[in-house]
Amino acid sequence: MNINNLFKDFEEAVDTETLVFTKNGSPKKKKNTIATEHFVDVYINDVLSMKLVCSPSYLAELVLGRLYTEGFIDSLHEIRQLSVCEHGLRVKVFLNKKANCESSDFVETTSPCCTGNHILTDVFRNQNRLPKPVEPIEWHSQAIFDMATRFYESTPLFDATRSVHSCYLYQNDQLIVRCEDLGRHNAVDKVVGYALTHDIDLTKCTLFSSGRIPTDMISKVVNARIPILVTKTTVTDEAISLARDFHITLIIYAKEDSFELVPMEINND
Repeated sequence: MNINNLFKDFEEAVDTETLVFTKNGSPKKKKNTIATEHFVDVYINDVLSMKLVCSPSYLAELVLGRLYTEGFIDSLHEIRQLSVCEHGLRVKVFLNKKANCESSDFVETTSPCCTGNHILTDVFRNQNRLPKPVEPIEWHSQAIFDMATRFYESTPLFDATRSVHSCYLYQNDQLIVRCEDLGRHNAVDKVVGYALTHDIDLTKCTLFSSGRIPTDMISKVVNARIPILVTKTTVTDEAISLARDFHITLIIYAKEDSFELVPMEINND
């Protein structure tokens, strides 16, 4: 696969001035740091297939990760070329196979992610790919505590703006990459895309997310073959069912001194 990335990451946050009103006293000026919102059109085999709203960083990794976690490609060998334009507004992907995105198949799907990403064709509806359960790996409580400590201490864009999600990827308890983005789905796709381009074995990894875990987040982890998913928040009931079906180790409410493990099996006692 050939990557031609002409885009240099933009500032992910900008300063702006607001007026603070209180019950007592006159309005006062305040400087705030605001997250940058970036828009990307993704063309697959010259067909506009996605409109993404994201933070302006790791754009190539975002698209690669999206293709992989949505189950449309099984490896980077299926991609002939990926190019990102100078301003990061257009990403073109050329596959070694024909994409199922003819005009007659047009459908628009809105992601539940707060960024409002849109899939504009049925390019991701790959009915032939049914994921197998993920092979569990060994893990240790202290490693989860260490991950949570680092997570709470090192989220610079969130600390500055209070408006982005973060995702960390670990292998053998060592941090591989950290990405922050307006959308939690984007943050996952960015770290997965990074792993793919750096030959990281995702089947030996743990993913730590700042966001709530619904079913679409579980499906991303399943397609990426990541065996352990950790979040600092919570999970939905259907996500738990899906995680159990595909043998994903699911840890919620992860903090520096505590976390909760969702059992793989239902205990009716």
